[in-house]
Amino acid sequence: MEAPIPIVSDALRAEFDRLIQDRKRPSLDKYQNSFRVDSFDVSNSPSFDELAFIIEKMAEPTLPKQSTYAQSVMRQWHIIMANLCHATAANKWVGISGYKRQYTAGGYLSQLGLTYAATERILNRLMDGKLIVKEQGKKYQGTPITNQYYPTKELQGYLAEHAFFADNPTSFDRPFLAIGMPTAQYQGFSWSDDHPDRLMLNEINEFARTQTWACKGAIRQTFKHTPFQSGRLTTPFQNLQSRSYDIRRRTLINGRPLVEVDFNANHLRLFLAMHQTKVIGGSDAYAPFVEETGIARDKVKAFINISLNEADESKAQGAAAFNKPFVRHDEFERLKQAFSKLYPKLNLHANFALPAMQVEGLILRNVLHKGASEGILALPVHDAVAVEAEHAEWAVQAMTDAWEQAVHQWHPSAKSSVKAE
Repeated sequence: MEAPIPIVSDALRAEFDRLIQDRKRPSLDKYQNSFRVDSFDVSNSPSFDELAFIIEKMAEPTLPKQSTYAQSVMRQWHIIMANLCHATAANKWVGISGYKRQYTAGGYLSQLGLTYAATERILNRLMDGKLIVKEQGKKYQGTPITNQYYPTKELQGYLAEHAFFADNPTSFDRPFLAIGMPTAQYQGFSWSDDHPDRLMLNEINEFARTQTWACKGAIRQTFKHTPFQSGRLTTPFQNLQSRSYDIRRRTLINGRPLVEVDFNANHLRLFLAMHQTKVIGGSDAYAPFVEETGIARDKVKAFINISLNEADESKAQGAAAFNKPFVRHDEFERLKQAFSKLYPKLNLHANFALPAMQVEGLILRNVLHKGASEGILALPVHDAVAVEAEHAEWAVQAMTDAWEQAVHQWHPSAKSSVKAE
């Protein structure tokens, strides 16, 4: 039997252990901090037998005497523990319904293989052992919203060895295109089988499912309200930590080190291109703001992105002040003056989020599709891509070409700035 392709570097293990000890439970005030229970599977973990033994010991008090039912409950233990593995990797809560009617045959939870009685026994066993914590779902029109579960540090310690192997293989058999919060006109909308968007995502995922990486799952494109707005590319891999703790970039693609290739100041450059305005600062569009104000680059970036995405200055100022890296009122004012000096003809508060994400999604989708056609896996990471390190130059060129192809319709001489990290 061939040895499994590694997805975790030696350097990652110590860093991940440090992260588990330091991190706090994510806030449920942000929907991004939770995911719905899904068909995750960790059987590809090299030490899966050890995890299976742990699960078996925890499961013993919950198993019926009849062997067929006992096997069914064990399968459900593995589903729930695989979801908790993914929660450990991504630092998210798992949403699992406590409403009996949602386990009806043919429904989503039933199709996953979960039954109400077994799920309740498993979750209660984990809570009694202080291995998970629960946030009760509130009620809406008499129906409880999904309960949320988060693995404690003790359980995360048990699962750390397996967390990055929590793949979602059935995600590649579902639609790759969706509309979030659709307008009345687009309720129930679906793309035709021969629609270019659908064909492109199918080809990307047909190639991707043959590759190996951490937290493997389908690459999806989700639009907002209509099939023409936003269109961000998502995949579970991008949820891995990458700032204070260098987790994501220490994973491996096809057993090899990876790099992330990123656009510099992409929203600002897209905004300027749409207004036929030249970028000041060359390869680093944030540098002139740092030079003008003496304010740190991370705060400049936050100020620009928040301000561009809001139509109201007071809302932008509040968002900048209450989200890291915390742009103070006086810093916001100085940066606002710097923008007026550098780009006097432009209104900074442009409500630009959806247009920017729409173009960004098209650009990255073209990069991923080009990679799939050439046998190179490119994974979306917000406004960047992750590729095997040996393909870094390819990614820089592919992203530059895709950006210029998309943007030159507004400003033929606009330039992107792309770098590998």
